[in-house]
Amino acid sequence: IWQPSDVNPDVLSIIDAYNQKHALVRPAVRLDTQASEWPVTEKVDLMMCVNMTHISNFESTVGLLNHGITHIKPNGVLLVYGPFNQNNQFTSAGNEAFHHSLRGQNPKWGLRDIEAVIQIAEEAGWSLVQIVDMPANNKSILFQAAQ
Repeated sequence: IWQPSDVNPDVLSIIDAYNQKHALVRPAVRLDTQASEWPVTEKVDLMMCVNMTHISNFESTVGLLNHGITHIKPNGVLLVYGPFNQNNQFTSAGNEAFHHSLRGQNPKWGLRDIEAVIQIAEEAGWSLVQIVDMPANNKSILFQAAQ
């Protein structure tokens, strides 16, 4: 069973329209990862965060990592997908241009340093499992909750 979410309430109906024929997808809920109270009360096996870390303020990523750990079952997995910097460096010219484009839209947006995300995750109780290189200079970061 999937529980989609988004911080933007205007997007929820679009998510629902796309998923209306899928019986195992629940109606989308508004989720602000910075809030300590989330609209999902049961613990889950898997969380996926796709293309959020760079199109939100960094506190949203911190909230995902700190609050998400309280909503995951033992040994549950968090997948964080998107573009990241490594060692405070852009991994491609395209990522650098994308970062500057995002900053032009909102100065709090932009590519995050993967090491900073991993450090915050580990401080929150997540263990790094794997970093997978993906197409278009993106990465999937897999974390697991302690038992």
